[in-house]
Amino acid sequence: LPLTDVAVAVDYARKAAAVATGMGAHSDAHALLMRGLSSLQFAIEPDPETRTALLLELAIVERVLSEPAFNEHLRQGVALARSLRLGDMLALAGRFLSPGPGMLVKADANQVLEAALEVLPEQALAQRALVLAHLSWTPPACWSGRKVRALIAQAKQLALQSADKEAISAVRDAELYFLGMPSARARADALALEIDREQHWHPARVGLWRAVYTPIYRLTSAMQRGDKPAAARALEELTARHLTLRNREVSWQYERLLLIERMNQGQWAGVGAELERLRDRARALHLHAWRSISACDYSTYLLNTGDPRAFARLIRPDLAPVHNDLPNSRSLKIRSLAEHGFLDDAREALAMLTLEALRDLPHDRDYLAVLADLSVAAIAVSGADQRRRIGTTCELTLTGVASRVRSISVHMSARGTRPGGRL
Repeated sequence: LPLTDVAVAVDYARKAAAVATGMGAHSDAHALLMRGLSSLQFAIEPDPETRTALLLELAIVERVLSEPAFNEHLRQGVALARSLRLGDMLALAGRFLSPGPGMLVKADANQVLEAALEVLPEQALAQRALVLAHLSWTPPACWSGRKVRALIAQAKQLALQSADKEAISAVRDAELYFLGMPSARARADALALEIDREQHWHPARVGLWRAVYTPIYRLTSAMQRGDKPAAARALEELTARHLTLRNREVSWQYERLLLIERMNQGQWAGVGAELERLRDRARALHLHAWRSISACDYSTYLLNTGDPRAFARLIRPDLAPVHNDLPNSRSLKIRSLAEHGFLDDAREALAMLTLEALRDLPHDRDYLAVLADLSVAAIAVSGADQRRRIGTTCELTLTGVASRVRSISVHMSARGTRPGGRL
């Protein structure tokens, strides 16, 4: 042990792991953090805050490496942070549970972020701004435009007061994600350029998902307006950035994105085998929500190429709505239920969405696809009430959208970029 002091050894291990992580050497970072955690057994009175930090940092690295132990280390770290009311650690855990806009979140992300906000001191402006920004794209807040606007406004005010670059970056990320309507394109494009400049001059603040954030925005925007050259340029940009990353989950999602682009173009040859290969890899890597993602992908393939009825019975449990669904996840599940003949399930899920709730949906990157999904499901279940509620919302929303954009083309274009939204 350095200087025969456990605390010094752990501090060295954490600092070295941070450097290794910054260089993409995640296996080395994992080994260092495991060594630091093991060293605590030799401490006479181990610091619980240090143990909490080690567990959470270890969980983050293990998530990158797709190590199954990350769930247990995350659970232990969150439990310690909650019991000790460690605001900084709760904020770190909450941001890990809900890392970025449009990404699938872990079940207790909202509770952990709310707990962090409760115990963080009022003067912790930057930390509170970060938590508020992450809450804006986390269920249940991300289902309400009113709540999203309020959270982003609070986060922006605190971030600017603190002048903290990381907090300001998180607010920009949230603002870009929730500028999803065609009328906001000019503002969104300008914001994406700001984020690009920040990433160029401050690469240390670029996390794994942020490295691909603006190319995914440009790809989504281009496909929704049918601009194939712009979509091709965005895909090239995404490919270039992907080559610099060393993250198994991001790599898997990138391969899935390319495959679904082929599906969007009607190039079905070999798609079934590729989907099975991706599913096997996702299972082996223990990726978050891999069952639901793979089920939706394969069901789309079968609906276009064969008879999905036998497969439908197998995927039905994976299409059940859960409380931490994002709007785009829930809408795709409901549409898949309807398309596979589970009309009662789809009808029940649609009935949970009131007209007021639909009108209050935030205009995020996936908003138009959400409305298209729900419209298809409402037609399938043949309920006049559902059709009326969904149709009213779509009519209100699509007024002002360029007349050349039809709802079904909006859906098919947006569907292809959904994988990127789930990185």
